[in-house]
Amino acid sequence: MAEAPIERFKTRVQLFTGKGGVGKSTLTAAVALALRERGLRPLIVELGHRASMETILGKGPIGHRPVEVSPGVFASNVDPRLAVDEFIRDQIPVKALVSRVLRSRTLDRFFAAAPAVTEVATLHYLEKLANLRRPDGSPTYSTILVDLDATGHALMFLGLPAVFHNIADQGPLRTLLDRTTALLTDPLRTHLHLVTLPTELAVEETMQLYRALSPRRSSLPARATKLASVDAPVQLGHVVLNQMPESPFMHALPQEAGPIGIAPSETTEGRDTLHVRAHRRFQNATHLKQRLEAELGVNCLEIPELDYAPVGEQLNLLRDHLLGRSMPRTRTLSEAPASGAHFSAKDLDHEPALDQLIQSNRLVVCVGPGGVGKTTTAAALALRASRQGLKVLVLTIDPARRLADALGLDGLDDAIHRVPAEGNGALYAAMLDTKRSYDSLIKRIARDERSRRQIFDNRVYQAFSKTLARSHAYVAMERLYDVVEDGDFDLVVLDTPPTRSALDILDAPGRLSGFLQGRVVRWFLKPSSGLGAGRAIIELLGLVIGDTVVEHLVSFFDALSHLRLGFETRANRVKAILEESTTAFVLVTAPETTSLSDARYLREGLRGRGIRLQAVVFNRAYQTEPGTREPVKATSIAHGGTTSRRSKVVLKNDRLFRAMREFLKATAPERVILVPELENDVRSVKGLEQFWQRTHEASRPPLQKPGAQQIGPVKAKPPEPKGTLEYDRLAAPTRRDKPEPS
Repeated sequence: MAEAPIERFKTRVQLFTGKGGVGKSTLTAAVALALRERGLRPLIVELGHRASMETILGKGPIGHRPVEVSPGVFASNVDPRLAVDEFIRDQIPVKALVSRVLRSRTLDRFFAAAPAVTEVATLHYLEKLANLRRPDGSPTYSTILVDLDATGHALMFLGLPAVFHNIADQGPLRTLLDRTTALLTDPLRTHLHLVTLPTELAVEETMQLYRALSPRRSSLPARATKLASVDAPVQLGHVVLNQMPESPFMHALPQEAGPIGIAPSETTEGRDTLHVRAHRRFQNATHLKQRLEAELGVNCLEIPELDYAPVGEQLNLLRDHLLGRSMPRTRTLSEAPASGAHFSAKDLDHEPALDQLIQSNRLVVCVGPGGVGKTTTAAALALRASRQGLKVLVLTIDPARRLADALGLDGLDDAIHRVPAEGNGALYAAMLDTKRSYDSLIKRIARDERSRRQIFDNRVYQAFSKTLARSHAYVAMERLYDVVEDGDFDLVVLDTPPTRSALDILDAPGRLSGFLQGRVVRWFLKPSSGLGAGRAIIELLGLVIGDTVVEHLVSFFDALSHLRLGFETRANRVKAILEESTTAFVLVTAPETTSLSDARYLREGLRGRGIRLQAVVFNRAYQTEPGTREPVKATSIAHGGTTSRRSKVVLKNDRLFRAMREFLKATAPERVILVPELENDVRSVKGLEQFWQRTHEASRPPLQKPGAQQIGPVKAKPPEPKGTLEYDRLAAPTRRDKPEPS
C-alpha cells in the first residue's frame, strides 16, 4: 500500500513558501488537519496581518496568541508590534525597566522605523513557540507550520540571521540569532516546502527560489538567478505541485472520449472545444512537472486540482488526499440550478478599459494580493499608455521580480531600460534593487568621497542596504521620488509587493519622517552628552539589542548626520505625491476566496489611510467560450447532454461572479474591470496586448455614488427566476437598461 502523502511532513518546524497565489496557505491548513488525524497537535503560524487562515478555516478571530481553531488544531497570526513587546520583555529581566521601555514614545518610534526589528522579533517568537513545553515535558505543539510570505519576502526573512551576524557579534541579539539559525538550519527539526503550480511562470520562479535557497547544492545549470541567495540555507523539504490537472478524457463520456488512439482534437472538432483546451492544459502541466523534477532532481508531491469547489470543501478534500483517502469526482451541473438568460460580452464596453485613468494621472499605483496578475496589469496599463503617445515608466518594487517576465525581457535591474514596443510613445521599465538603489542615493547626496566611504564601510549600512523588508520599503519610496520628481515621464506605473508589504511601503515616508524628527536620532548623535534621559534610553536599548549593536548604530547615525534633513524632506515629498489628485490607486485581485480575503484587508488598509480606489480589476474573472468573449454557459452539444467539463466550468464561473458581487458590496471604485482567464501566461509585449484587449468594464461610469452598497443602477430587484446563475446578473447595465442619473 502506498504511503499517504501526510507521512512526508514529519519535522518539528515546517515552513511553506512559493509564488503568490499557488495555494500555500490552503495547503498549510490542510496539512494541519491531516496531522491532527494522525494524533498530533499542530500549530499554524501566519506571518503578518493577512489573516487568510480565518477565511480558509472559517474560524476567527485568530490573534497573536495561539487559539484552537479546530479540535486539537491551533493557529496564530503574528502581530509584529506584540512580537516586539514580547522580545523586549524577554531581554530585560527587571519589570520596571520593561515598563519604561514599552512606555517610551521615542523608543517606540525607533522600533517602528528601524529595519528588521519586527522580523527579528518574529524569529524570537517562532523560536519561543518551538521550545514551549507542557507540564509532562512534551512539546506544547508537536508540529509548527509556518505560512511564510511569498517568494521574495520569504527570502528576506530567512536570510535575516546571516545579514545581522556581522553587526551583532555578541550580546542578546547575537544569542537570539544563533538560536534561530540553529533551529532553521537543523535538517532534523526544520524543513522548507516549496509550493508551486503547473504553470510556466510559477515553475520558473520555483526553480529560481531553489537556486537561491541552496546555491551550493543545486544541480541546476550555473546561470544568474533573479533572487538573492540565502547564506545559511534551510533544509529543503518537498516541492509540492498544487492543482495538477487530470486529462479531461480520463473520465469523459464515451461520446466525448472518441476512439482509443485518436487525438482529442480530432474527435471533438465542431463539438465541445472546452475539452481540447483542457487537454492542452493537461499536456502542458505534465511537461512542466517533468521539467521541474529533472532540473531539481526531486520527485514532486502532486496535489490534484480540486475543480471549482468552495474553499471549505477544497480544504476537506485536500486533507483527505493527504491522508491517502480516495477523492470523489467533481459535482456535475445536474447538482446546480438550471441556467437562465446569461451575462453576455455584448453588454460590456469593448473599448480597452482605464484609458481615462491613463490620461488624467501622473502616477498609477497597482496594489493587490500575490499571484493575481498585478504585475501583468501594471505592464499592460503602461503599454497601453505608450500606445497613446505617452512616455511611460513601469517600475516594480516587488522583490519577486515578475516584471521582466511579463515584458518578455531576459532581466531588469535598477537602471531604466527602453522596452522594444511599437507605438507613438515610449515604454521604459526598471526594477528596484535595494543595495544598488541605496548606494546610488548615497553617491548622489553625500557631500564628498570621504563621507561616502564612511557610510559604505559602516556595518549597519551594509546590513541596512541589503534586502531587509523595511529598508526595502524606504528605498522604494526614494526611487519613486526620483522618477516622479525628475519629470522625464508623462506617466509612472508603480507595481507594488503583495498586500501587507504594499501598505508598509505606503507608510514608509511618514514613518521615516517621524523617526528623523524624533529625539532618539539626536541621542544617537550625542550619546555621551549630558542629557540624562538620552543616555538612559540608549542604555535601555543596549539591554534589548546589545551594546555592540548600539555602538554600530551611533557610528551609523553619525555618518548620516548631515544627510538627515535631506531624507526628511524627501520623505515628506513622497507622502505628498501619494496624496495628490493626479495619483490613482488600482486594486488588482482574483475572485478566489483567499485572494479576496487579502484584497479586503488591503482595501480597508487603504481606506484607513484616506486612499480611495479609482478602479478594481478582477483578473481571471471567468472562463470564456472558446474563440469568443462570452462566459461559458450550460448548453447542449451534439450527443444531447451537458458535458462534465462544461458543467465544471459553468459552476466555477458562477462561484466567481458571486464572489465578485459580494466583494463589491463594500467597495465603491469609479471603475470595475473584468479580465477573463487566459490560456497561457503573459510572457511578451504581444501577450500584454492580448491581455489588454480582453479587459472589459463591468458597467459604464458612474457605477455608483460614494458609499453605495452595490455596483450598477439602484433599482427594485425583480423576482429572480429559480435556478438563475450568478453571472446572469453581475454586469450592469446592459444596452437595454437605462442608467439612473447620478
